[in-house]
Amino acid sequence: MQNEMEDFSKQQIKSLLDDELFIQWVLHPTAETNELWEERMRANEEQRNNIEGLKKIIESLRVKEPEISEKEKRIIWSKIEKEIDIKQQKKYRPAILWAASVAASIIIILGIYVFLLAGQGNTMEIDYSLYSENTEDEMKTGVINLVLSDNKRIDIDKDSTVIAYDAEGAVNIGSQKVEEKASAEKATTPELNQLIVPYGKTTSLILSDGTKIWVNSGSKLIYPAVFDKNKREIFLSGEVFLDVARNEKAPFIVKTNSVELNVLGTSFNVSAYNDDDTQSVVLVSGSVEVKSKDLQGTYKIEPNQMFSYNKDSNKIHIEKVDVDQYVSWIYGYLITQNENLDSVFQKLSRHFNIAFVYDRTNFRKTTFSGKLDLKLPISNILENISIANGNKLKYDIKDDSIQLLLI
Repeated sequence: MQNEMEDFSKQQIKSLLDDELFIQWVLHPTAETNELWEERMRANEEQRNNIEGLKKIIESLRVKEPEISEKEKRIIWSKIEKEIDIKQQKKYRPAILWAASVAASIIIILGIYVFLLAGQGNTMEIDYSLYSENTEDEMKTGVINLVLSDNKRIDIDKDSTVIAYDAEGAVNIGSQKVEEKASAEKATTPELNQLIVPYGKTTSLILSDGTKIWVNSGSKLIYPAVFDKNKREIFLSGEVFLDVARNEKAPFIVKTNSVELNVLGTSFNVSAYNDDDTQSVVLVSGSVEVKSKDLQGTYKIEPNQMFSYNKDSNKIHIEKVDVDQYVSWIYGYLITQNENLDSVFQKLSRHFNIAFVYDRTNFRKTTFSGKLDLKLPISNILENISIANGNKLKYDIKDDSIQLLLI
């Protein structure tokens, strides 16, 4: 009985968020719409609390926009659904208490989001979890994908093609213009684009503010077509090298699933793969401040320093490094210094879109130092690694994988 009530409540809430008549009634009530919704509530007293509650929340926060966009409704509903799922796990809670706690969660969530929509315009906090999850399927397509704000998907075959936005948000792929100009002032939410660079590919991107980004294999970037006047923000899953255009009035923020970087005019490398234990920032020039909800305080790094954060141990480490080792990939090389072979082959696997099969524990105990030319065939690279390790590395190249063995 309680499960049926919970499912019914979910359906009610979502239907209200999707109901254009409800949104219009809340924002622009008339005698006719008031009568219409009063009649609906009389016909279904169980739904009255949801209708009146949501209406009061939006009215009290003085929403000024004529409508709530589909993106905004998805964000709100995602948060509400998570809260309801949490409540559902508490199976023995009396039904009336369950309903009250869900209602309180809805009020808090909607209050926050509607306030942001009304008062902050397109500077609202973005829930990147709605966009940022990398799937193995999209990382193994072999084709770079640009997903525009209207969900139009553009396939890019050549990884040497430069993707460039102008100051007004028009995007060009090579010499081809593919999107009309966007307006940051008119949008109620940022016009988010996604760049998905699968394994085996790399590309470069120029954002609307002139910031240049080199994007490594197996990466996803989420960014607006046009930045807000007061803040420039992107989300990263993977690895990039950035040369940030300086703008003291609008700090540049890079978010990952673990840390947040705040910069002005800076060049640096960020490695933040979801399947890596450690995320790192290597600074070439300028300055970077690093913070996270899981870290205490803010950490500032200087040129030729690396900040690394282990997600499992929740520990950080800052050290002086040779930056060439961490940015050489943008020139087509992999430079390592006493790096364990497991880490080396993870990078090679992403770059060549090849599966390596080996004993990870054993390979973590063996290090490699040297310079690998990523433009060479993988067989040549494996031979060079083997020679550098005294011919202790043996490999067997198969159709869909490469078997590795240390002897």
